[in-house]
Amino acid sequence: MKEPVRVLVVDDSALMRKLIAELLARDPQIQVAGTALDGDFALKKIGELKPDVVTLDLEMPRMSGMETLRYITRHHRLPVIVVSSHSTQGAIATFKALSLGAFDFVAKPRDAAPDHMDEIAVELIGKIKAAAQSGAPRVVNETIPEKRRAAKPRPRQAAPPRKIVAVGVSTGGPNAVQSVLSQLPAEFPGAIVIVQHMPAGFTELFAERLDEVCKIEVKEARSGDLLLAGRALVCPGDRHIIVKRNAGGDMVVLTDEARVNGHRPSVDVLLRSVAAEFGTNGIGVLMTGMGEDGAEGLGELKRAGGLTIAQSEESCVVFGMPKVAIERGHAQRIVSLEMLAHTLMAQCREEAEPARAGAHPGQPAVAPAGSSGFATAGRMNPMPQFPALLRSKDRQPVRYLVVDDSVFARRNLTKMIEDFGGQVAGEAGDGCTAITEYDRSQPDIVLMDITMPQMEGIEAVDRIVRQHPEARVVMVSSVGYQENIVTSLQKGARHFVQKPVKPEVLYEVIKYVMGDDALAEAKSVAAGGASV
Repeated sequence: MKEPVRVLVVDDSALMRKLIAELLARDPQIQVAGTALDGDFALKKIGELKPDVVTLDLEMPRMSGMETLRYITRHHRLPVIVVSSHSTQGAIATFKALSLGAFDFVAKPRDAAPDHMDEIAVELIGKIKAAAQSGAPRVVNETIPEKRRAAKPRPRQAAPPRKIVAVGVSTGGPNAVQSVLSQLPAEFPGAIVIVQHMPAGFTELFAERLDEVCKIEVKEARSGDLLLAGRALVCPGDRHIIVKRNAGGDMVVLTDEARVNGHRPSVDVLLRSVAAEFGTNGIGVLMTGMGEDGAEGLGELKRAGGLTIAQSEESCVVFGMPKVAIERGHAQRIVSLEMLAHTLMAQCREEAEPARAGAHPGQPAVAPAGSSGFATAGRMNPMPQFPALLRSKDRQPVRYLVVDDSVFARRNLTKMIEDFGGQVAGEAGDGCTAITEYDRSQPDIVLMDITMPQMEGIEAVDRIVRQHPEARVVMVSSVGYQENIVTSLQKGARHFVQKPVKPEVLYEVIKYVMGDDALAEAKSVAAGGASV
């Protein structure tokens, strides 16, 4: 039989210690190892009782809850759940605690009478079990700004968004959402709507603190707020949020419908509305969190032709909601927390395409000619001539790994490689496969797209170069804005070529990247294709 989770309850109120202990004792999988009335006693009892999880009040005498938390997360490496007062000051302290490594928090009932403790029973027990499975705490931000920064410059003009990005997140969310939003530029062309499982009274402060550290605008949503490029709207606690198309501007609407999946707000409610209203122009993102809220909504968005993304397991505090979506086949891409902002920027800067007649929702659209940045065959352009590029060491053709999620794009790149006198050693349609193919084929050059399912090209470059520092990777992508170019080069790419690429440009880039390891054979090869 599995050992119960041992919990140390820390609170300066004798009544709260008693009520929390009694509440936890209802679950046979949890054992209250002991209680402590302040931080000093808590640290001593951790050494004596060896608990798996600590529940911690923040307002205590002698050693404060914040000092206690800082010591526990750094020296004992135990997961801590903050049991916070339901007030503005309590919310401020709670967000600071999350930045210091607290696993999650539960808001105390406004009236801590025994019959009101049932309101938090299921939530607290669930979070304790999740915390026990999560292991040592992760510290994301050492500091959170206490004062508002100087006012942001007013946007030149409120613009309609190219894409609607719906984000669902729960345990571990505040730090994860801040990590992503703080990387987005002020001119981010998408509109973001966020459902964070959080009680009423906390979401307004959450939005305010995000707005302090982000270049985009972040605010708690109100019914009628417009969906604008460069704006993120956070759903208020204890409300649902949906999106609506409107002649006067697309907007959000708040509702008080019943809980869904035990939650209000619910991620499923938001995602289903994005699927119904925006379809192919919707992007759904499921991030760290317990349970399965959002998994079915992500599936509906996928069937409507939208893009669906799940946060990768290794970057989640709790791999619950994303895991369920992946297992059910609803997530088209799995992206690490580090790469989520880059992925959203890439997707939202691509022009939205109108739905095509006859396309079945949820099925990949067949790319029209040229849609991948490649020109079609049968052009009337004159065909350039190229001296064959050979490896200096053995005068054999340069070997290439071609990585792009478009079959059409890979076919055209392959034709160019043949025009250069090269040899395709392998192909891959996503970053994960690219890593495997690199190990198998050991190519001289990798031609890598950026926006791909399963793993983005930039992350694949990072992993390939870490394992093979000698790897020569050239990014070939339609997403060529400054952030991607800089990040690609920082991760180890040797060069960046933006689609549409002319064969002569790619040829010169490959010559440059190969350097002294390649030579141009005097015999020319006629190019059978034109531009990528």
